[in-house]
Amino acid sequence: MASNGFASQARRSSDKVLFGNDEYYNKLCNLDNVDKYYFGYLCYELLNQEQKKYEKSSNNKFGVVTYGNALRYGKMAVVAVASKHFKKEIDLEEYLSRAEEGVKASLSQWLDFENYISELKQNEDYFRIIKDETGYDIFEVNYDNYYKGRTLNSDLKKYFCI
Repeated sequence: MASNGFASQARRSSDKVLFGNDEYYNKLCNLDNVDKYYFGYLCYELLNQEQKKYEKSSNNKFGVVTYGNALRYGKMAVVAVASKHFKKEIDLEEYLSRAEEGVKASLSQWLDFENYISELKQNEDYFRIIKDETGYDIFEVNYDNYYKGRTLNSDLKKYFCI
C-alpha cells in the first residue's frame, strides 16, 4: 500500500483488512507491480536497520532528533516517498542501492516536512497550541495519529511531489 502512495492506509490497517478485503488485496496483487512492491519492502527494511542504530540512545530515541518521527511513526510515509526512486527498467542488482538512495534522500528532508505539516490548518487536529493550567501555551503534537490520518497522503503528494 505504501509503495502505491497509500501510506496512512498501510499504517492503520491490520493484516485482516489488508489481506482479507478484495479491494485492498486486488491492489496489492497486481503482478505488474511486484518489482515496485519489492523495492518498497527494501526501503522498509532499510528504515528498520536505521532505527536500530538509535535503540540504545538516551538522547535520540528512535532518531527523533535526526529524522523527526520518520522512524517511529512514519516508516510507511517514508516508503511512499522513497518509492518514487523506483524505476521499472533498473536491474534487480540495482534495487538495493536505489532503495538506499531513496531512503537517504527522503530522510534528509523529513524534519522540514514535519515542520511544514505542523503548520497546516488541515492538520490542527494533530498539532495545536493549548493552554496549560498555569496559562502557558503548549504545542501539543500527535504524530502517531497523524501518520495514520486523513491528511497524510495528500500532504506527502504536495510536499514531495509524489
